[in-house]
Amino acid sequence: MVEKTYDVVIVGSGAGGGTVAKELAPLCRQGLRIAVLEWGPKLRENEFTGREAEMADKLYFDSGGVLTRDRAMTLAFARAYGGSTVVYTGTSLTLPEAVLGRWGVPGIEFADLRRRSEKYLGENNVHLLATSRGAAARACATSAARTPPSRGPTACSSPRPRPPGSRW
Repeated sequence: MVEKTYDVVIVGSGAGGGTVAKELAPLCRQGLRIAVLEWGPKLRENEFTGREAEMADKLYFDSGGVLTRDRAMTLAFARAYGGSTVVYTGTSLTLPEAVLGRWGVPGIEFADLRRRSEKYLGENNVHLLATSRGAAARACATSAARTPPSRGPTACSSPRPRPPGSRW
């Protein structure tokens, strides 16, 4: 067995692990050793068929069919390089200012939320479709308005293709 030593080990390369890795990456220039562990494969663009049944074994733990103890709900756990960001869709819309105001969460200012949203939209190559922008924003605002602040901000979803030759 090969033994390696790291200062930081991040488990999972999905939305959470990928974000942590990105934020800690500058520390590598200072000599910190960081590892990102991922259980699943790193698939090439041409390996994605777009057919759920064909991809289930490659992208999900137990082919995506894990039942809860009471068998009332099926859960799908991603296991691929990129984690949940590979298998779940996500439209990146900034929470409407009026909704944020209704939530009244101390310490969250709309200007800061908007600045951060624009930064991550750019970094993740997010493109909103002009024809669906208004409808998606209205749907997100309606959903978010119904979500109590204790449950936190909601995320609205819609897939975005990556440009040819792009990397995660």
